[in-house]
Amino acid sequence: MGATRYYKVDTRHLTYAELWRISPGLGFVVGAILKTLMIPLKVSTIVPHVDEITLVDPGALDEDIRLALSAPASGWTGLGFRPAFHFTVPFQGSGMRSAAAVFLSGDECTVAQVAFVEKTNGIVTRREVVSFCFSRFDDGTFMGVSSARKRFNSPPEFDSRSLPGGSPAQLYESHGRRLQEGRHGRPARMTEDGLKALITLLNNRHVEYMARRGVYVPVESDRLSDGGPIQPR
Repeated sequence: MGATRYYKVDTRHLTYAELWRISPGLGFVVGAILKTLMIPLKVSTIVPHVDEITLVDPGALDEDIRLALSAPASGWTGLGFRPAFHFTVPFQGSGMRSAAAVFLSGDECTVAQVAFVEKTNGIVTRREVVSFCFSRFDDGTFMGVSSARKRFNSPPEFDSRSLPGGSPAQLYESHGRRLQEGRHGRPARMTEDGLKALITLLNNRHVEYMARRGVYVPVESDRLSDGGPIQPR
């Protein structure tokens, strides 16, 4: 088993459309000028390519994280999804907290997640709680819908849509309509035993895609922050 690999962000290789989606308005103007001049913005986030996601006991999570996850989690279970596990990934550096809850639909054709991500930089804390669901197909495609607004381009096999602010019920209804269109055929069934490997694969596929574009750049291990991997406290 190889070690976790870490990547920093090189904003020069983002598209102008991505820059606009990330920071519309004045932020885009600044980012676009710097991109045109090939000057990278300073971004402190370090992204991991993992051997496997880290399962966590939900009872060990900070109370505010549990509370943030609880309402959307109840939304998914109310739709007939059953809880599978909670996990995190080892973000590097200080000021980062993350956790996610995973659920599997009754027909085992759709996976749902509720993800919590928090970044503190000085006195500013940015927190996001996102719900999304997806299905996989035998043609290698993954199709899903997220409550987060779209920021980055996706790998070509990710047929993803955004429904910003959408509830679990709204996301699942939208996803169901797209499944009925049958553009990729019938969704493949999934099992709880295989979900850990599947979610690891999806995380790493995104990282690999961004690295191939030059947006994610490998960081040597001796240059990582002294903060170390961040685990839920």
